[in-house]
Amino acid sequence: MVQYVHYVPGRLRVKLASLKRNPIQAAAIEGLLKKIEGVDKAEINLVTGSLIVTYDRAITHPQGILQALHDHGFCRQLVTIPLAGTASSKQKVQMTGKAVGQVGERFGKAVLDVVVEKVLERSAVVLIGAIL
Repeated sequence: MVQYVHYVPGRLRVKLASLKRNPIQAAAIEGLLKKIEGVDKAEINLVTGSLIVTYDRAITHPQGILQALHDHGFCRQLVTIPLAGTASSKQKVQMTGKAVGQVGERFGKAVLDVVVEKVLERSAVVLIGAIL
């Protein structure tokens, strides 16, 4: 399973839980990456399960590398990387901010519902106690 993917043009970092302390899988991934045209270098850290791939942007792209890892069974889920130019950094931040705002709003409503429910429960208990 892919735990983390980060890339900048020419460099891709992927963390795979299955890669931790697994030299056999590391060798297999290195062998696969050597076959991909445009991949310059692959660094694997067996302690962290981290894979860093340096590639020539004119020849290959990070989605192709991830696709190859997926196709050869090194990661079950296929991670999709947005293509350059599909959304600017500012747009991504705005989309993230909007999503965070929606989550915050829902959380606030849920907390308020719980507080109101508890106040009503206490009021009912006090009222019943006063009547008896």
